Amino acid sequence: MRLTLLALCLVGTVFGGPAAADLIELTSGGTDRPFPPSAILTAAGAQFSMDVGLDAVSGIFTPGIPYAPGATIVVHAANLGNDLRGFFTYQGQTFQLGTMSGPDGFVDLLSVPFVVPPIGAGAPITLHVPFTLTGGISPGPNVSGLPGLVLHGTGDMAFTFSAPAGSIFGPQWFGGSAVWVVTTPEPSAIVLVSTVLSGLGVCAWRRLRLGRGDS
Repeated sequence: MRLTLLALCLVGTVFGGPAAADLIELTSGGTDRPFPPSAILTAAGAQFSMDVGLDAVSGIFTPGIPYAPGATIVVHAANLGNDLRGFFTYQGQTFQLGTMSGPDGFVDLLSVPFVVPPIGAGAPITLHVPFTLTGGISPGPNVSGLPGLVLHGTGDMAFTFSAPAGSIFGPQWFGGSAVWVVTTPEPSAIVLVSTVLSGLGVCAWRRLRLGRGDS
């Protein structure tokens, strides 16, 4: 909940005024190793690239073990602010994330719901499900010439269930890890995200005008 509220605050900062944010539709990237406990996430779009660290201790990774066969789960991972460390390049300029004076960002990876598989002789078992990557970068007060950035991408998450064992609730999976791969989105998805971004920008602009009118 804390991370979600902070992410919403960052989104509010990104959409601080009309045309305050650029939409980056991510078309490639992914994690370099199974997560958790940690991984490097790369992502790229038009005039944009990013390399950041994901950490399950300072960020979010849910649900935790064990995984009960037949249960429906949604895998969620996220990092924010000073806990999101790395670098990004936009329009030829490179910036560092995770410092006290530089830009702040967040990334959030969320799978679609899927069912935990039964425990069989073929363990470990890997399932492939779609996921969505959302994020944002706020330039902060000490960085000039950088607009707010809104990140969006989709792709395939490979989730591996491992370490099956018995428990008082029956056999369960006591190991699980995810690998994310960002893929090129469908054109319809790009149009939808652009429409949502435009709507948020208009709302922020109207709030700004109303605020000035009251002063």
